[in-house]
Amino acid sequence: MSRSFRLSRPLRCSALFLVVSCLAAGIAQARASDTSKGLRGTITEVTDSGMQVESLTDGRTRRVIFNDDTLFFGASEASLDAIEDGAYVNTVAHSAKDDEPQTASAMIVFSDAITEKPFGYYVWETPRSAMSESDAGADGDTQWTMTSGTALHPTRDGGTLTVTVDYQDGSNKLRVPDDVTTVEMSPATRAALKPGAAVFVGGDLREEPMTAMGTFVSLDGTPPPM
Repeated sequence: MSRSFRLSRPLRCSALFLVVSCLAAGIAQARASDTSKGLRGTITEVTDSGMQVESLTDGRTRRVIFNDDTLFFGASEASLDAIEDGAYVNTVAHSAKDDEPQTASAMIVFSDAITEKPFGYYVWETPRSAMSESDAGADGDTQWTMTSGTALHPTRDGGTLTVTVDYQDGSNKLRVPDDVTTVEMSPATRAALKPGAAVFVGGDLREEPMTAMGTFVSLDGTPPPM
């Protein structure tokens, strides 16, 4: 399956779920300069104004601050059984060859409590779920995408789930192996932030301190896989 890495529609960064769509726009713009837009790591300290995060990528401890617009989400372990027809999902997948479906590295199923959701097909960075993978398709030259949309017609064939994600301007057919990291994402508050918790922070890593657009934190030991 050949795709150009183009945002599927002009981004509307509104209300509860501006984070994914606006972050994806930043990743697309930063790709050429190798500037990461997401901080993946572990919380080392929580303060009144933000937190300290040890980066999984380079080991640096980064200061992150919050403002009135910062949004919080919690990640909990889920299974592929949660991917039902009509479910809203985000999936991170690596580039496919020829007309083959993309292979998912992470599946994120969103709680019904999150009412405003983006739909689209975006350029993405190497997800946390792939940072320790050594199989083909997870090397440094891999191109990653995020598809946000409605799951349609999930079917199983042996140890693989095949699902089409409808993102309104198009659709993306994906292969999802049984061992893919799958989480449920739900609204959270700053109270969920604890030292030792895995976290993904959307923002601009060139900032010091980094202002969090959105913070996705593990609630049960399951790292946010994106």
